[in-house]
Amino acid sequence: MMPCKMFTFTVLFILVRVVCTQECSTCQCCADGYHPKCSSRGYCNNGCIDGYYGAKCNYKCTSHNCLRCHRRHGNICLKCTFGYYLNNYNCFDCRPQCQSCSSYGCNSCYDGYWGNPCDTKCAQNCVSCSKSDGKCLFCASGYFFHDGKCITCDIHCAVCGTRGCTSCHDGYWGSSCDKNCAQNCASCSKSDGYCLSCRSGHYLNNTFCYACGIHCSSCESTGCQDCLNGRWGGTCEKCCLQRCSESKCEQSNGYCLSCVPGYWGNKCEQSCRHHCLACNKSSGECISCKHGYWRHLCTACGSRCKVCNQINGCSDVGNTSEKQTTLTAALGGGLGGGFMALIILAIIAMLWFHNRRRSNTEHNDLRHNDSLHEAQGDYTTVDANLRGVELNDLRYETLKGTDVHTMDQTTDYSNVSEKVNDNNTYQNVLGGSLSD
Repeated sequence: MMPCKMFTFTVLFILVRVVCTQECSTCQCCADGYHPKCSSRGYCNNGCIDGYYGAKCNYKCTSHNCLRCHRRHGNICLKCTFGYYLNNYNCFDCRPQCQSCSSYGCNSCYDGYWGNPCDTKCAQNCVSCSKSDGKCLFCASGYFFHDGKCITCDIHCAVCGTRGCTSCHDGYWGSSCDKNCAQNCASCSKSDGYCLSCRSGHYLNNTFCYACGIHCSSCESTGCQDCLNGRWGGTCEKCCLQRCSESKCEQSNGYCLSCVPGYWGNKCEQSCRHHCLACNKSSGECISCKHGYWRHLCTACGSRCKVCNQINGCSDVGNTSEKQTTLTAALGGGLGGGFMALIILAIIAMLWFHNRRRSNTEHNDLRHNDSLHEAQGDYTTVDANLRGVELNDLRYETLKGTDVHTMDQTTDYSNVSEKVNDNNTYQNVLGGSLSD
């Protein structure tokens, strides 16, 4: 009974194996090629498609993850599926460290691994190594390759290359950046230590750093760019002149930016003209005059000027003489010699007035003399008339005392008429004198 059961089990196992392995019907899994795919008996003339083997290619390869197997032996793999590599006719899974995997093995590894299956780590601090022998190709950051090993760079190294430190941090120099730069030097040459830039408050001069000074308000690598108020010079060591307005002057030469009122010039060494309150720094031309003076020369407006304008002069005067005086002053100022012109005009006017007065005096004296002569003539006439009247009065009194009847016939009566006539003449003279 038992032998019969064993036989039955063996037959069933063979049938199941045959069914599982035979997945292709006749000529269905034959490969295309030069010859016909299969013969009349079902033999595949050009071989099998991937994954099958046998004379009629009706059996599936038995090796795991095998893409192509031997035509007669299904357990001998010739090529593996993607992600597996062939080793001793068997397919093995490529490791996660394998960057590129083929049927024949791992072509390249990820950084840090080497070997055919990329299962070996590179040396310490080595980023990438040779896949075949594990020699380091690139070191990790902060390390450089030396004698087949990765050596750490100094902490002051800014850029560490494959052959050493290529750049140092500020303040250090040398092949491994282990040397300090000079005092007050911010950065220096890696090869010789010559200073390239200075620290704050210092400037570079011939590879050395010098302090800008306490009076410098803005210090750059080339020197002091701006001084505090009242200072000038390369390091602001000099003081501005007292006549500089607000104690401000040029840093390079000490010239005043502006002057205090009353002075002009590069260093405000020139005084403004008389009566000028403020003048142009470059030309000295007056900008503002004292009250009562005008224009660039600060010409006086005159004592009788009510309104003195700084630009146009006197704009309101009391009378014509004042206007003439203002006009004369303006003309004198316009000619550039107002003061001397006024003196000359005054002298000429005095001479003219003196001559005029002298001429008038002489003329009046002549008229006075003529009047005196006329008066003397009138006086002589009046005196003669008065004497005649007195004589007639005397005769009249004589006649009055004499009796007419007793008068001699020889008496000259013409004297009486002369007396009367003389009396009329006297009245006429008196009347003329009174009327005169």
